[in-house]
Amino acid sequence: MGVTKLYGHQAKAINALGEGKHVIVSTGTASGKSVIYQVPLLTMLEEDRETTAMFIFPTKALAQDQKAALEHLLARCPGLEDVKVATYDGDTAMNLRQGIRETASVIFTNFDMIHVSILPHEDTWRRFLKNMKLLVVDELHYYNGTLGCATIGQPAAHMKSIFGVEDMEVVTEDGSPSGRKDFLVWSPPLVDQLKANGQRASSLIEACTLFKFLIAKGVKTILFCKASEFELTVEGTPNREIEKQAFSGKLLGIVATNALELGINIGSLDAVVMLGFPFSVASLRQQAGRAGRRLQDSLAVLVADNFPLDQHFVQNPNEIWDS
Repeated sequence: MGVTKLYGHQAKAINALGEGKHVIVSTGTASGKSVIYQVPLLTMLEEDRETTAMFIFPTKALAQDQKAALEHLLARCPGLEDVKVATYDGDTAMNLRQGIRETASVIFTNFDMIHVSILPHEDTWRRFLKNMKLLVVDELHYYNGTLGCATIGQPAAHMKSIFGVEDMEVVTEDGSPSGRKDFLVWSPPLVDQLKANGQRASSLIEACTLFKFLIAKGVKTILFCKASEFELTVEGTPNREIEKQAFSGKLLGIVATNALELGINIGSLDAVVMLGFPFSVASLRQQAGRAGRRLQDSLAVLVADNFPLDQHFVQNPNEIWDS
């Protein structure tokens, strides 16, 4: 299947799961975290075909991306080709739900569905729940604010705050190889150097200019913005086709909201431009990590808005990585 050896963090986490421990992994983007739950799942299914597993993802797009990867893997494992993998979310047709409850070995879902549809109807889920040996929550840092109190820099505390578990294996040392990663904080220039009002040039114009410059140089780039300030269209091309081209790496430039900051495979990117500081340091790190997957060198640029938080990191850029 193309895997000849594991990275150190993968081996440590898989061994801990084999010992029956709770595990939290906090390593870089594209460090192979999916393998950490795929390998134990395959082992469990080979030992007992009654095994079930629940995978929880914050977005439907990310769930579908990982579901396709798992199905691709199962199809190449002799004896596991017929393992049923299903999505159970708000878009799942009502006439399909009973079949999923009764026959699926693995479901991809979210916390909303667990709260609204699974736990209130626990009696119909008993087959699945009593055989469940693996519960995976991807992108745990996504659940913050009212859902959690810690940050990506405190994985153990964050897991405890959400699940209430004390004893866990914490894996933070990233054993995967990576290329050089340059990070730049870009502060738009003052409109008038002689005035003391501190007004700066438009961060939107600065980000777009930088985006166009990188594309013109043949650098595959994604531009993250907070809201729908852009509408990416290609004349005569359906949106689904645009998505397909983006995920396959055929597009030279992509403009996206933070929905694509999570672990969806959007192809091989060389640079990330962030228009304004995201909602958290964790989001910024996620967005910056979208470029330079595997051994590529990469560039990440934060184009600062004229807000106090953005300007704070202009003056104190090291806090982004030291916090």
